[in-house]
Amino acid sequence: MAFQFLVNAVDKTDYIEKGSLQITDIETSQVDTASFNLIKNTDWIPSKGDEIIIKFDTVAEFGGRIVDIGKSDSLYRFIKIECQDWSVDLDRIKIAKVYDNATAKEIIEDIVATINAELGTSFTTVNVQDTQVLGKVVFNYQEASKCIEELANALNMHWYIDPDKDIHFFLKGVEVAPFNIDHSSVDAIQQSLDIDDSSSELRNSVILRGGDFVGGERSETYISDGSQTTINLAYKYSELPVVEVAGTPIDIGLENI
Repeated sequence: MAFQFLVNAVDKTDYIEKGSLQITDIETSQVDTASFNLIKNTDWIPSKGDEIIIKFDTVAEFGGRIVDIGKSDSLYRFIKIECQDWSVDLDRIKIAKVYDNATAKEIIEDIVATINAELGTSFTTVNVQDTQVLGKVVFNYQEASKCIEELANALNMHWYIDPDKDIHFFLKGVEVAPFNIDHSSVDAIQQSLDIDDSSSELRNSVILRGGDFVGGERSETYISDGSQTTINLAYKYSELPVVEVAGTPIDIGLENI
């Protein structure tokens, strides 16, 4: 498998120490990272903030920016590069907006359009799934990633940014691994599988104290005084509730989102 390192769109593969690359790629909102070493006594050193794309067989597996450069001036000069995915760009702008009766897709598209316009970036939303219309959504000078994370948590969804700067926003369990692994798989390092079969966490029963779980559907009825605008529910909701006044559905706002 051939790999290629592009720093600010320039091929710097020859400057990378073989066997030093590590990529942490998580299919959730957690930040993806990459690290690698430069060859000893290199005559080229990148700068923090440089764009980096790492490709395997022409397919981009990581995209982001250099966030840390560790140097050691020993007999053999040692330089380690730490990188973070494109969320480092996404969070350069604080979002202070109020959205009424918009879907999560519409909100994310607006956030991305704001960032692209102000920073000249090229984020896209091709893989943002549509959702139901939300009520009132307020962001008070929050990082864009935190805004999208709040939407994902409210709707039981996941999100991440791929190496091509496209945002994925999807229901949990929809996106799966691109391949399966078995004893003959070419996608796994042979003889690298370790299985730890332990009974250390085996229990006859488990008692859950102070936790949350999704219960069954329930209906609650409240009598308003005619001017009341806030209703406190008896239980925390797991998804956007349906609210009716005198039998007519109404649009609502949710606290903390």
